[in-house]
Amino acid sequence: MISIVTAYYNRKALFIRTLESLNAYSDKIDFEMIVVDDGSKEEERLEDLQPVYPFLKVHRIDQKDKWYSNPCIPFNIGFELAKGDKIILQNPECYHYNNILKYVSENLFDNTYLSFGCFSLDKENTDDNKLFLDRNNIDRVIKQFAHIVKIDGGLGWYNHSKYRPKSYHFCTAIMAKDLVDLGGFDPRYALGHGFDDDDLIFRIRQKGMKIKFVDDTIVLHQNHYTKPISADEQEMKYINGRAERNKLIFQSITSRSKIYRANYLEINKYKPEYQICLTDLFQKIKLKLARAFKSR
Repeated sequence: MISIVTAYYNRKALFIRTLESLNAYSDKIDFEMIVVDDGSKEEERLEDLQPVYPFLKVHRIDQKDKWYSNPCIPFNIGFELAKGDKIILQNPECYHYNNILKYVSENLFDNTYLSFGCFSLDKENTDDNKLFLDRNNIDRVIKQFAHIVKIDGGLGWYNHSKYRPKSYHFCTAIMAKDLVDLGGFDPRYALGHGFDDDDLIFRIRQKGMKIKFVDDTIVLHQNHYTKPISADEQEMKYINGRAERNKLIFQSITSRSKIYRANYLEINKYKPEYQICLTDLFQKIKLKLARAFKSR
């Protein structure tokens, strides 16, 4: 079984499109979609969609119960609700333009991280249903704007092996047992802004996993910006206390650690295995010796 996990907040119209892109495969591939609603407004709630899309499972977090500001927490909650042995991580507004589920079913193996192409659509091609559903139009746009996206809400690639090989989880896939071994997202990023995605990729590489870019099986990132955000404005988003907090965590803790597991996580039958390695043993001996010399 494949479990798609996403953290959702106030994007119902776009998310319904995403569900429609999956609905075509509901009788062909065994999958579920776990959606953690991160305190959306009443009119944006998703429970009423569950009878329409039987593969949809909604877990609601009320605003009063939110103590965090980073989506790493709802994602981890979603992981532990999953029943599949293969996990797709994605943004709720990412529309499956090609058959991602089939690709994951046939090509995801142990110690591999699949990173699917993600093309950003502008407001016009998102809001106009005729343009959005016209595959000739979308194919033309993708061909014409084959470059790194220049502004959030513009046309271009958010994730692609050539144009922007970031591996961020716009739409990615991993075996459940590998995700358990990593511990999912690091909850130390919970109170800040950003860098949770950088942390996950860093630890995937530390674990020695193979990151495989898939450029010909993609998702479309539906525009959800009130106005396009320029590169300068995008940088400004990360000049604040919460972003600085997570930047410091990444630079001073994550990037200096040799331990790739950042959290305790269980998914269905999978639980973390603890095996002491030589690096851990040497670190413990080094620490004990340092303490012994210091006490003299």
